[in-house]
Order: sequence, then C-alpha cells, then structure tokens
Amino acid sequence: MHTARRRPRSASARGPAVVTAALLATLLATLLGGCTGDDEPDAGPSRSAAPEAAGELATRTTIGKVSGRLRPAGRQPLKDQLTALVDRWWDAAYLGAYPRTDFEQAFPGFTSGARREARRQQDLMTNAATGAELQGVTPTKRELRLDVLALDGRPVGVTAVFVLRYDTAGATERNERVAGSLFLTKERGRWRIFGFDVTKGASA
Repeated sequence: MHTARRRPRSASARGPAVVTAALLATLLATLLGGCTGDDEPDAGPSRSAAPEAAGELATRTTIGKVSGRLRPAGRQPLKDQLTALVDRWWDAAYLGAYPRTDFEQAFPGFTSGARREARRQQDLMTNAATGAELQGVTPTKRELRLDVLALDGRPVGVTAVFVLRYDTAGATERNERVAGSLFLTKERGRWRIFGFDVTKGASA
C-alpha cells in the first residue's frame, strides 16, 4: 500500500510497487555487469512531440544513466514516447482547464495497479483538492530525465525523474512544485507507469 508522508508544505507517496521496481532494476543491472553509459552521446534534449500552442511551455527531456547498451537509433523514439506519456498525466492531473472537480481520468498510461494507488492519493497525484477554486494553471517548468535499463540494445525499463512547476490562479495563487520518479516498463508493447515516488508542495 502506498503511504503519504505529509509535511507542512509538501507530501509524498511511496509503495511496494516502487520497491519492487528498484530491486528488479538492481538485479538486472548486476546481471549486465554494471555497465553504464554508451559511447554515443545523447542527441540532446527532446521537447514535447505535439506542436506548441502560442506561449505554451514544452517538456524538456534528456537521457541520463544507461545500464546496458541502448542503440543510438532508439534514443529519440524513447524520449518522444515517454515525453508524450508523462505529458498526458501532467495535463490530465495538474494542468488543463479550470475550474473543475472531475479527475477520474487523471492517470492515462498507468497500469491498473498504479492507477488504483494513485486514486487513493488524489490530493498528491492531482489538483483534486483545489480544482474547484482554481481559475487557471500555467506551467513554468517541465523537465524529465530518463534513466534507462537496456538489454540487447533495447530499453526494457526506465526510471523517469521529473520536475513540474506551475502557477495557480484563483482563490489559491501560488507556485506549486511536483517532483519525483516514475517507474516504467512495457506492457503489451506499450510503455506504462507501474510505480511512483512523488512529492508535491508550494515552492519557497
């Protein structure tokens, strides 16, 4: 069960799925001989695949640590796919149109188990607690780093380390920061979020 550790200005969630992911990644990395990194440099940051609307902030995505060997040709497609997946969650859970109270569809791309856990902590994983009071949300930072586990040149697991910051308008006006890690694997050929370790709170 995911548990929330709440502090005056932040909250966090961590659970068995996250621990399992970490143990699995450690085991596979050991089997790979502890090899990290590639000879090929990262092609550079990727930004949201969808065209930007006027004034809209794109997500900046980079590839960080690589355990095993990741084919150079697979880097950009991986960045594009996971940027789009994480953007869908951010847009459904924190950004988008306001005021609103319906966050039932806030977890696209999550596995069924991760979705159940996230819904139990909607105040952390969405803006459900303040959605009815907000008049708008404007992102000010969207960053994503992908730490990749690869086998035979192909990615088999990813830890996505992220920071999302946004300004809220309405009854509650402040800059919010959501940060942490998402744990991803392929399910039926598609990337899915199966675990998370997230904090949320007002920026200082």
